Amino acid sequence: MGLSDVTRAGIQAAIDQYREAGRELVGIRYGWEDHAAYDVVVDGQRYNAATVAAAAHLLSTNAPLPETGLAAGDPSLAEHLRGLGLDVRAAEPAPAVQLVLQPRGGSRERGPQHFDKSVRRGIPPAQIEAVLGSEVAAGIRALCPDGVVRLWGSTPTEMSSNEKAKALAGRRAGDHVLFYAKESFLARAVILRLIESSMLAKAVWGSDEKGATWEHIMVLGEVEEFAVPVPALGILRMLDVPTPLRSLTLRSPDDYGRVARLLPTRRYGSAAARGTQEAPRPLGKRDLLKRLETSDIRSSTPEGRASAQSHDLGLLWGLARLVNGRPGQAAWPTFRDEVGPLLAEFTPAGSQIAPDHVFRELQDSGLWTVYEIGEHNSPPTLEAPVEEQPIAGLAPAVAELLQDPPTRLKGLELLLDRLLGGADRNPLLSRLGLSGYQSADGQIDDDWTGLIETEGGNAPTAGPVPRRQRTSLTLQRDTKLSAKVKGFYANSCQICAIRLTFRGKAYSEAAHIRGLGSPHDGPDELRNLLCLCPNHHVLFDGLAIFIDVDYKVRHVADGEQIGVLTRHPKHSINKEHLDYHRSLCRISRPSA
Repeated sequence: MGLSDVTRAGIQAAIDQYREAGRELVGIRYGWEDHAAYDVVVDGQRYNAATVAAAAHLLSTNAPLPETGLAAGDPSLAEHLRGLGLDVRAAEPAPAVQLVLQPRGGSRERGPQHFDKSVRRGIPPAQIEAVLGSEVAAGIRALCPDGVVRLWGSTPTEMSSNEKAKALAGRRAGDHVLFYAKESFLARAVILRLIESSMLAKAVWGSDEKGATWEHIMVLGEVEEFAVPVPALGILRMLDVPTPLRSLTLRSPDDYGRVARLLPTRRYGSAAARGTQEAPRPLGKRDLLKRLETSDIRSSTPEGRASAQSHDLGLLWGLARLVNGRPGQAAWPTFRDEVGPLLAEFTPAGSQIAPDHVFRELQDSGLWTVYEIGEHNSPPTLEAPVEEQPIAGLAPAVAELLQDPPTRLKGLELLLDRLLGGADRNPLLSRLGLSGYQSADGQIDDDWTGLIETEGGNAPTAGPVPRRQRTSLTLQRDTKLSAKVKGFYANSCQICAIRLTFRGKAYSEAAHIRGLGSPHDGPDELRNLLCLCPNHHVLFDGLAIFIDVDYKVRHVADGEQIGVLTRHPKHSINKEHLDYHRSLCRISRPSA
């Protein structure tokens, strides 16, 4: 396999993923981000040609693009992509702009309200004219063609050499701003102009509790809120910035270049980038879950019910591919081979739903995309030329939202409830490669049992049990956090209050509520930990018990209460993690 297997539908699907996830993130997922000799240009936007080819190859063939014979700058890449009708040009260097890290502020500083007022909705030019006069207001209005002025400000600092002072003095028009809140970057904008005006700041935002106002003002353009907030920890560490971000901070173009690949691509020139009121609102997590809940009307006829079930299976197939590190889309031959057996096994006997029914008709749900070149065959045929094989699967915006583990779990729960009702879900989870959802700890490795079983038929031998060498990856947990949560409860179980002793020392276990392993990818933080005895740790991880909204501990099988979770006043437990664990229990509960 190689470049000759890249299809035109694959190219279209890859470009769509680029537009939704961003150049840098797609480069990380598919590799080849260092092959920067050529760009593909579509509608005025540039995409790394090698990464587009790698993504398109995986979507077209279900296999990665071989590295052999395609070095950085190899002209065969450009030649092949041009042969598919693409505009391929020499790559341009990244713009030399600085990066401004801007804390949005919490509710105490009225950060969310200020952001909604002056960035998301914007300020009418008349309000600016009333404060600064018509001449200044006209200059600002000329920078904002949609007629709305978007502003953000900073209070003064009395120090001259701290991060905030350096950022206020060093930022300039053209720099990019990243807004930070809740350990994530939420939005991005471009500085159009800088203004110093306490009068305008007071008119827009008032004053803080100390009487100061946000007089160091940025006029912003190309404002875009990220559909999925970008985790900030890795970016801040790469920039050598303490976490959490507490101060306005400026970083150089070189620093910006190091972390740019971790951010979504900018949507130059689009309505969404300019932040106009006419721009369509991006699909959000709540929107997605609502669509998943209502994507098919349950028909009263057997044929209608079977058709709806087949659509649910198609969506589950795409979700499962994401969990297993593959694109949520695939070419028709791969789709037919993977979805066909699922339809035969998990739709009613005699329904005879064909894979092509799902492949094309799911597009009506708004959650699915089909990429086709030339005449639309019905059904798609394996005899079509390789370069014209269609590709279908989860829409790129849907796939991006489902990269978030809690959103993905809620979506999985909705689809399973609708498809299977009270029936046992575990056979389907296993068939889809979603066994990680059958345990709160995530994927189970060989160390779970402590033994490695071999095939039968070996004659018994005297002496030690044979060993074999293995290489494995181990999650690194913060032992200080474990010690802290155990200290809160003096090593007593939060469920049963039993305090074990072993070899003269107290013994308990720190249990993660939302597991660190795949597909949960939970955080190693104190709010995600419980102090449990070994028995209740096994039951909790095995999804046999759960903690309800009132902190009562119950059996999953019958809902019977077995206790109340003990809570220490200094131990704040994240309710979203508990909700995640309850969803896991509902997914894997015994059949009714």
